[in-house]
Amino acid sequence: MKRGIHMNKQVPFIGRELELGRIDNLVEQWDTYQIVCIDGPGGVGKTRLLQEAYDRHSHRKDIFVTQLVDFDDQSLHLQENLAFVISQRIGMQHFKTYIQKLRDYRAMEQAEVSSQRLSQEQDKLLQAWYDDFNQFTKQKRVVYLFDTVDSVKEVEILNYLITKLGSRKMQNTLCLIAGRNARYFWDKLSPTLGDNVHLLNLSPLSQRDSAEYLKKKQENLLVALEPDLAKKMLLLANGRPILIDLA
Repeated sequence: MKRGIHMNKQVPFIGRELELGRIDNLVEQWDTYQIVCIDGPGGVGKTRLLQEAYDRHSHRKDIFVTQLVDFDDQSLHLQENLAFVISQRIGMQHFKTYIQKLRDYRAMEQAEVSSQRLSQEQDKLLQAWYDDFNQFTKQKRVVYLFDTVDSVKEVEILNYLITKLGSRKMQNTLCLIAGRNARYFWDKLSPTLGDNVHLLNLSPLSQRDSAEYLKKKQENLLVALEPDLAKKMLLLANGRPILIDLA
């Protein structure tokens, strides 16, 4: 079970001060291209960290934080759909040149032009996307939120993401990539991006933070657990907030 960007009775953000501080610092690095790969086992709070980044910065006029691109959505496992959603998160009105060239490309496909010509047009199409995107980032720094990348098994989609993210053509952008295999993206992107790609390993919450989380959860639900039951729940959850939520 996953909590989205908006949720009623959300428990206040607890812990992760170091990790969130690193993200906040990268958000402020205007005119740079940075990637943060957020790795960790299921249920430790990767999505919640993305949500907190959204809540902290989405109100700002100089920052544009996208809604989640969540790969639990199987429709995103098709390259055409993913390309559309990545654009749509910014707003299709900002990709007029790209959309026109995409229409021209589709017309060429239907006209059955040569594969060599189509390959050339693909390069032009991709460049049009970067040009439109970077025109937008002259006014606002973009923070992209990619979640559950471990759901992607298709090699084509993985290669598409790696190629797009590692191209260095996106300007004034921070990409946050969360998933159980986020280290894979860090391994693949490090040779081309070097110090501009960062790895955050999320461990389970500390005992103190877990106890605080359970306390806030009870307050939200207007319930009070017996101390022994609460102690057992914290022991079994082992620092994973999602297990407290499910319990």
